[in-house]
Amino acid sequence: LGCMRTSGLVLIVDDHVDLAENVAEILSGAEEMDIEYRIAKSGAEALSIAQECGAALALMLVDRRLPDADGLLLVAELRRHCPLAEAIIITGDAKVESAVAAVGQGVFAYLLKPFEPADLLAKVGGALARLGLVRERETLRSQLEEAEPRYRAGVEGGPAFVTALGPGGELRL
Repeated sequence: LGCMRTSGLVLIVDDHVDLAENVAEILSGAEEMDIEYRIAKSGAEALSIAQECGAALALMLVDRRLPDADGLLLVAELRRHCPLAEAIIITGDAKVESAVAAVGQGVFAYLLKPFEPADLLAKVGGALARLGLVRERETLRSQLEEAEPRYRAGVEGGPAFVTALGPGGELRL
């Protein structure tokens, strides 16, 4: 991570409250991260929080096995409310098939319990940095879509040999 600051709202979904609070404590203590968090003890509670937070949700840390939900299926449901949010699956299940399924569904990382705080922070930092790039790309795409009709009208409306861009990107005819 170096000096890069990452920030965002993190949803921690785990039915083991002590583990969820420990994860929250680790994230809160990371100086290079500006993180707010919410804890959900079940899939239903996580869905409620995701619905409430929407696009503000940056990252989901989801236990693979919850009493009322499969963590991988839950990630897909949570993404309906926060489509750009990154996801990290936290699990004690070390099966390769499970990890492959998670990655196949676009999960950023698969973190095996027990994990070191440094591993958690590295994965969270990477996920938030990737989200920052995705959000920047979406902003640029939106700006391009807004500007394209204006530039097209200017270019198509004027003689090609006298159309130019000024130093600020404005059209000069």
